[in-house]
Amino acid sequence: MSQLQFANNASTTLATAISNSATSLNLAAGTGTLFPNPGSGQVFIATISPASGSSPSPEVVLVTARTTDTITVVRAQEGTTAQAWGVGALVQMLPTAGTMNALLQTTTYAGNPNGYVAGAAATATTPPSTVWDTTDGLLWVCQTSGT
Repeated sequence: MSQLQFANNASTTLATAISNSATSLNLAAGTGTLFPNPGSGQVFIATISPASGSSPSPEVVLVTARTTDTITVVRAQEGTTAQAWGVGALVQMLPTAGTMNALLQTTTYAGNPNGYVAGAAATATTPPSTVWDTTDGLLWVCQTSGT
């Protein structure tokens, strides 16, 4: 699983139109620095949407690199469809279901949760279940799915 990168209020527009198969997006001049600059093993999620109105539906993309005002993307993430987008389409870092599901969430339990709390081991797309032991102050990380 790659490490997700984040930025506050990152929003810009496309400087040039893109086809539904384009993997490089040119952002408005000088706005690339609003977004993270992923290194090795790092990515961020962006959403492309119309500048106004509700059609077409937004597209979620996985951003793997940024050079100045150009980002490299993997299209059609999280069940969205790769589409052609015109100049001025919005490119933003917004919360997505996939991003939220990738964040670590912790359950609390008083004592050793082994055998008492169901858990799931990490997969390529989700973090492992964790349980905070409120009695002993320990964080338990699930390594094998089950209880």
